Amino acid sequence: MTSVVVTDTTQTVVVTEGDGITVVTAPSPAIVVQIDDLGPQGPGGILGLYGSFIDTTDQSLVSTAAAQRITLNTTLENRGVTIASNSRITFALAGTYKVLASVQTINLGNNVTEVNFFFKKNGTTVDDSNTRIDLEPRKSVGVPYHGCFTIEYQLTVATNDYVELWWVADHIDVTLENIPANGTHPAAPSVILNVAQVMYAQTGIPRSITIAGPQVGDSFTLFRTTQSAIITSAVALVSNGSVTYELRYAADRTAAGTLAIAADTVTNITTGDSATVQNQPIAADLYVWVEITAVTGTVEEFNLSIAF
Repeated sequence: MTSVVVTDTTQTVVVTEGDGITVVTAPSPAIVVQIDDLGPQGPGGILGLYGSFIDTTDQSLVSTAAAQRITLNTTLENRGVTIASNSRITFALAGTYKVLASVQTINLGNNVTEVNFFFKKNGTTVDDSNTRIDLEPRKSVGVPYHGCFTIEYQLTVATNDYVELWWVADHIDVTLENIPANGTHPAAPSVILNVAQVMYAQTGIPRSITIAGPQVGDSFTLFRTTQSAIITSAVALVSNGSVTYELRYAADRTAAGTLAIAADTVTNITTGDSATVQNQPIAADLYVWVEITAVTGTVEEFNLSIAF
């Protein structure tokens, strides 16, 4: 942590912290600016992206002549990984990810049925990603054979790439079955699919800035992105009065910039006020800064903590 006391309102103070440089220009009246840099997280840090998704419907195979995509209709939890178009596992940030899926299958046919599951990335089949299983014939008329199978794969993606799980079988009597809950067990979704970013592949530096005696027009640079980044939270504190602030980013620090947080007002709160972040992700090589647009009362201190 570095504290800079600005006593000359014409002075420009340059603070060097590790490999980052923060330039603070003193406004009038003089202020105290405290810049907190937590530094890069260590191996296995908490910045990994992930997603957990399920499908709560039965999925029937339409034809043996062509593969079809597996759908997912519910997001259980996620960070930086989302579902688009009911099937596209979409990655907000580039990286290496592990995908693990389990499928509940039934075979109503009277034949051994070969089923193949594989991945496509951006609509193109991923080589060597297939998993083959053989389903036993039905137990009796109207009583299917049940089998739950796991499909696992690891792959590297670029920002905004998407991955889909596909399947095909040699008989159409096979179904991915959603099993409802009963008095002894919870529901079993037809598909459970989990995605986790491989550890030791994250980058990013959580940042916090404290401004004593904030004034309208204050504008402070927080950091410059080295790669595409997602701000996962922005929490502000205010001691006395209220502060309205904006978070902006652009390649040119003198530009108006794009709003990442639009006009969030925080009033005398010491437990933290969370803002809604928009226009994500933030591309590489952009400056991110905070602007104070309104101050009411005599505010002693304004703090903004950002995680990404």
